[in-house]
Amino acid sequence: MRLKMTARAIAILCTICYLLVACTQASAAQDAGQGSSVENFTALAERILGEYYGRLDPGESGYVDDQISRLNMDRPGSLSTARETSSAAVIISATASSYHMPVVLAAAAAQAAPDDPLIVNNFATALRSIGRIDESIEALLHADDLAPYSPVILTNLGHSYLDKGMLAEAELAYRK
Repeated sequence: MRLKMTARAIAILCTICYLLVACTQASAAQDAGQGSSVENFTALAERILGEYYGRLDPGESGYVDDQISRLNMDRPGSLSTARETSSAAVIISATASSYHMPVVLAAAAAQAAPDDPLIVNNFATALRSIGRIDESIEALLHADDLAPYSPVILTNLGHSYLDKGMLAEAELAYRK
């Protein structure tokens, strides 16, 4: 019985040490400029929106324009509208009915609500789906700042790290 308690105590201690190291590494990464600020994230969303908007089919741009015009964050219910736009991006991506529209919608929603972890996460997954892995990681680090230890954000971060070949970082994200 005493041996089981000791092994369990060691396992708990190892987990605590692991989490402390992970937090220290994340903090050091942010201090080194590797973390993301709201301004950097918003600039990323704006850059992606500008880059991919011009690639929309003519029929898609009308729908996207309507969605973007609804994203005025000064109006009541605008966060709800940003979440709806972000959700539409996820659905369109899941159905593979458009290649560029999901990332454009997700970028517009993320630009409108850069402090919403779900919207930021959805934008990051849209980036990953088009092979923009570095930007996906940048967005997911911002999402992790907004909602630390969110299983969905950390899982997506692990996937992006794995796609990039960053195995140690992927394992760390998955373990968190």
